[in-house]
Amino acid sequence: MSNLVAMQEIEIMEKVFELEQRKAKAMITSQILPSNFRNIGDVIVLNEMSRNLQIPVILLAQQLYIVHGKVGFSGQFAIALLNKAVELGKLDKWEYETKDKAVRVVGSKGEEKRAGIWIDEELVKKNGWTSNSHWKNNFDLMAHYRAATWFLRTNFPELLMGMHSTDEIQDGVIEPEIERETNHHHNNNGNNTETAGEKTIDPLELAKAKTEKEIKMTDTKKEPEKITVDSFREFYKGLNKEQKAAYLEYSNGVDLSKLSEEEFQKFYKGAKEYVGA
Repeated sequence: MSNLVAMQEIEIMEKVFELEQRKAKAMITSQILPSNFRNIGDVIVLNEMSRNLQIPVILLAQQLYIVHGKVGFSGQFAIALLNKAVELGKLDKWEYETKDKAVRVVGSKGEEKRAGIWIDEELVKKNGWTSNSHWKNNFDLMAHYRAATWFLRTNFPELLMGMHSTDEIQDGVIEPEIERETNHHHNNNGNNTETAGEKTIDPLELAKAKTEKEIKMTDTKKEPEKITVDSFREFYKGLNKEQKAAYLEYSNGVDLSKLSEEEFQKFYKGAKEYVGA
C-alpha cells in the first residue's frame, strides 16, 4: 500500500467519524431516545452495538439501562438475543425445558444439542439472590430470564458483548458461579465419576490457565505494544492541518508498506517529533 493510499484511507476514516458525530448529535435531541443516552460518546457506542448485533438503534436503546453505574440489559432482551442467534444461524432453534420448578434453555444446531444451566430455588438461595424481592415475587419469570442469559454467556458471549443483565447486576452476579445438577454413577471399577457439565462451574473457567506451561505464560509480563499501521493512522487522525502538512513534508512519499518493522518504528518516532505531536 502506497503512502498516498494510506493517507486517503485515513481521510475517509476521519469523514466517517465526523458523520457518526453529526448523527449522534441529531439523535440526542430526540425525545424517543431514552434519557440514559444524552451524550455523543454513548450514542456512537450505541450505534456501533446496533450494527454489530443487527438490531435497530431505538430497540437496543430501550433495552439498556444504567444500574449501580454499570450498563445492563433487560431480562427480556436476553430472549430477544436468543431469537437473534437463530436469525444469525448460530442456532436452528431453542426452547425452555422445565422440571421440578427448575428451568433451563436448550438449543440445537443440526445434530448438535446444547443444554443450559438449570435455574432452581436451591441455586437462588445458595447464591443469596433472595435479597432481591423480584425473586420472591416473580420467581418463574426471573428464572426464565436468568436461564436465557446464562445460556448466552456460556455459548454465545459475543452477543452479550461483555454486558450483564440488570437483574444480574442487582444480584451482584458479575462472574457467576453456576451450579449444575450433579449425578454420580459407578464405573466398572466401582469408582464414582461425574458426567461432563454436572458440577458447579464458573463460566469463565474454560478460559483459565490449566497446565504449568499455560500458568507460566500468564505470569509473563506483556511486551510493550508495538506501533502498527492502525496505530499510525490513529496518530495521523489526531493531527491538525498544519501538523498534517508537516507530516507530508517529512514523509516525502515514503511507502510505509515497504518499511521493515525496525524502520517503521523509527519512522513513526521521527514523524511525531517532526510535527510536534
